[in-house]
Amino acid sequence: ILRLIAIRDVAVVIGYTVVFANMAVKNRKREITALELVWDEIACAKDANGVRPNFLTVPEEIKWEGADVFPHDGKRIFIGIGLERTDRRIVDFFKKHFEPKGWTIEVIEINTSTPATHMDMVFKALGKDIAVIYPPAIENMDLINGYFSRLIILTEEEFEHGGANIFCLNDHAVMVADDPS
Repeated sequence: ILRLIAIRDVAVVIGYTVVFANMAVKNRKREITALELVWDEIACAKDANGVRPNFLTVPEEIKWEGADVFPHDGKRIFIGIGLERTDRRIVDFFKKHFEPKGWTIEVIEINTSTPATHMDMVFKALGKDIAVIYPPAIENMDLINGYFSRLIILTEEEFEHGGANIFCLNDHAVMVADDPS
């Protein structure tokens, strides 16, 4: 499997719902097929309260990838728009399915000249009040300034080495890839 290491690109989990991505890059679509081998086991799993996950499929014509969508603080879903892999129509899809459940959809407008693949390369929330960000890539910084009491600002060099590409496990733990360069 070509890029299964970038697992968050193929789906996003919001509450008890798994939303499958429609990969924009043709050779990455195989990753979804590979993960379908374990869907049945995931669908049968229950949490401590006996709740099973829901699965949601986006219409095929709406291309989007999970690294452009992430839930934050149990109330908001940030969606990065402006880069080539996520179609703006995904915003309406998430509004339709998650606003009735109490989620607010927030659109992060990414400068189209930014040499990034996904929102997670220019903006990532770390817990409830802290975010890592590369401001030259974000067109609506006022939105981000309104939600986070502390911003860790990336330099251009840090951005180029994937400084915001962090996987947040919870409010106290993150995973960062080792950059050999």
